[in-house]
Amino acid sequence: AKLEEMVETEENDTEAFEAVFGKEHPGSVRCYGRNVTKTSLKQKAEVNALKKAHNEEVSTLRDDFAYKIGRLQNAFKTLMQHCNPEINMESIEDLLGLSNGEANSTPNVGQPQMNSSASTHVPNLEKQGINEDDPIDEDDDDEFQEDAFSY
Repeated sequence: AKLEEMVETEENDTEAFEAVFGKEHPGSVRCYGRNVTKTSLKQKAEVNALKKAHNEEVSTLRDDFAYKIGRLQNAFKTLMQHCNPEINMESIEDLLGLSNGEANSTPNVGQPQMNSSASTHVPNLEKQGINEDDPIDEDDDDEFQEDAFSY
């Protein structure tokens, strides 16, 4: 109301604004409240820009990490299938802690995970002779026995 009266009486806009909001104080910004300065507004804008850039970088790194984990899981599945063709995909996914074949999901927290000691592979514990002449093996491995290495 007071501002409208001053505008109607054709006073200077700056004087009318000063009359309503008070005298300008050096270093502070009008209409923002007490203790707000140009520097604090600039710092707040810089901090917000840094926060936004940081959040974008974290998001990008998380996406990249999830992609790489998915690729590693796929490579592991392929390797497991190559080494043990009889194993089914569900067993591999259980080993990885995946549910329903979702390669990019997080491991199931409530379900028990298989340990590496629960392997289906049975090692051959028989002693294997190296460079022994086997009557079945007719390869010429004798020439490698007499190689002399000098260092």
